[in-house]
Amino acid sequence: MRARLLVPIVLRAALATSSILLGAGCGRSAPKAASEEPVVHVCTVCGATETFATFNNRKHALCSKCASKERHRLLVHYFEHETPLLRDKLDVLQFSPEKGEAEFLRKQANLKYVTSEYDPGKGDIRLDITAIDQPEASWDVVIVYHILEHIIDDRKAMSELFRILRPGGTMYLQVPLETGRTELYEDATIVGKKERNKAFGQWDHVRRYSAQGLKSRLEEAGFVVEVVDYLAKLDPAVITKHSMSAKFNPPLDEQIWVAKKPVR
Repeated sequence: MRARLLVPIVLRAALATSSILLGAGCGRSAPKAASEEPVVHVCTVCGATETFATFNNRKHALCSKCASKERHRLLVHYFEHETPLLRDKLDVLQFSPEKGEAEFLRKQANLKYVTSEYDPGKGDIRLDITAIDQPEASWDVVIVYHILEHIIDDRKAMSELFRILRPGGTMYLQVPLETGRTELYEDATIVGKKERNKAFGQWDHVRRYSAQGLKSRLEEAGFVVEVVDYLAKLDPAVITKHSMSAKFNPPLDEQIWVAKKPVR
């Protein structure tokens, strides 16, 4: 009697096991894992709350509202928390800003904010950074973010930027800096787009800076240079919230360069 009862039980167990195995092997869908909740960021530039888009294979890089990327949000956060830029009355000149940056700084009532673009009609004024048509000592702050790597005569540009700053004035700048690069590399004979892309990482770049190479050229122009590792000062949760650190390959230095014109 017991044997007859065991047969149906064992058979049902075997059939259940077989159906599981057959289901896994015959195209039947296994239970789906719970999808990850989307990461919600807050843009320091425009205030948008959203999941930032992928840009150049970097996840959570681009704000869809103002087109800011990691470095722009980091710079604005730095301006707000570490500088007098949003507090003091200052004359500010920025070369080729992103749209969101320009809109943010233009809203600051304490600033006389002017943008310059080399292409006609794009900025408030059109300036050649190697021959800046502005009086000597006429600006308190100059912002030159990811510009100098495009300029053939960057020494001349640095000299001009120094000239137009008032004594005690500040230039905030950044260039692509490969982590670990020890020497500045440039070659004026490389002019083709493909050749420049291969040599300098982008078709419209004309050099690869090293940290020491950039610092030396700025000091030659007369600047006192401070390199601010602002990310290191921030709580990781704040960095993630605003997506202010980029995952470059190869890695790039994300420090903010502060170059001051001495008071004489």
